[in-house]
Amino acid sequence: MSDRRAAGYAAASLLGLIVDAGATMGPHGVILPAARIGAGGTVGAASPVH
Repeated sequence: MSDRRAAGYAAASLLGLIVDAGATMGPHGVILPAARIGAGGTVGAASPVH
């Protein structure tokens, strides 16, 4: 695992983020702490997730 990818996992676990398998997110989206994107979920561009 690359250092950059490991840092991403560390940040996600500190913030309580959960991104299930197959979930996608468009560019410039914002995920707030403790958010969850379910399996196969899609978040559009510039969308907030809370």
